[in-house]
Amino acid sequence: MGDLPVILVVDDQATIRMLARDFLSLQGLEVVTAANVAEGLALAARIRPSLVLLDLTLPGVTPEDAVTRMTATGLPVVLMSGRADEEVDRLRARARGFLAKPFTLAGLAAIVGAEIVSVPTRVPAGAVPA
Repeated sequence: MGDLPVILVVDDQATIRMLARDFLSLQGLEVVTAANVAEGLALAARIRPSLVLLDLTLPGVTPEDAVTRMTATGLPVVLMSGRADEEVDRLRARARGFLAKPFTLAGLAAIVGAEIVSVPTRVPAGAVPA
């Protein structure tokens, strides 16, 4: 990955992954996508993205497990869901942000922009931060 912030989008819906990838790429960000938690965790370990957008309803894993496993990486995670219930409210408290689905492009840009600004800049080993 280059010097641009990298966003990892984990969602089982191909249209959501493509929409987020295409739109965020136009905003000058690098975007990688995963269709499930296992693939997302493997990518997260390899590329260490600046932000993870994580859908709460992924196949083969409970929302609780998805959030636990992804937040355990230490990466900032924004949850995405069309659900509105007590479980979602509880899980939202463990994430950096929440994006209600269906989302608008403006909403996607706002939450990603806010999180990218708040994520510390990665400094190469041995470099002195300015």
